Amino acid sequence: MPSATIFTKEKKTTLRDKALAQVRQAILSGKLKPGDRLIEQELSEEMGISRLPIREAIASLEHEGLVTIEPYKKTVVTKLSPKEIDEIYSIRELLELHALQLLMRDDASAAVARLEEVIRCMEEGWADAGSDFVGNDFAFHESLCQMTGNSMLHKLWLMLSTKILVYINIEAKRSSLPLMVENHRKLCRLIAAGDLAAASEALKKHLRSGRDRVLGLA
Repeated sequence: MPSATIFTKEKKTTLRDKALAQVRQAILSGKLKPGDRLIEQELSEEMGISRLPIREAIASLEHEGLVTIEPYKKTVVTKLSPKEIDEIYSIRELLELHALQLLMRDDASAAVARLEEVIRCMEEGWADAGSDFVGNDFAFHESLCQMTGNSMLHKLWLMLSTKILVYINIEAKRSSLPLMVENHRKLCRLIAAGDLAAASEALKKHLRSGRDRVLGLA
């Protein structure tokens, strides 16, 4: 083995990282809802760790836009205005339509295989209430962007879409899961058929319908 160092030591997971992961998951899963308060002392007691890692985790979540620190140090899960939700969906639509064009200008078979795999997971989530249906829905749309190979497009999509995931989790409980699965399956079929115009229209219709449902929660 060469004497020069090739590998680096793995960083130990800190208490801050563990607290961050727990609180982020609670927000994105909808267990903590927009407007819910985050109180350092309560989180510290529940997790069995000191308040400093909690404070550092909250600062990271504020940077991500998932929590808001209001005047007098009141911290809440970020509550988006209808205008902000509409703006996020408008930009998300532009990104996903561009991703669709990039995917379909070349051989999209690998993308189709990945999307079909995600749809199968969605179907399992529909049948099993304990499965992460919304996580698979999120993965479908993320895959559209990620598989273009355009890392900047993927990062922009992820930054915007994560902010509304908590709303999507809440909204999904009121939606027809079989219909959501069928909408994704239809889009996948159109991509496989190479029909960019029809796939674009189906994607726009799907996203705008989701936007309207989420706006009903704001």
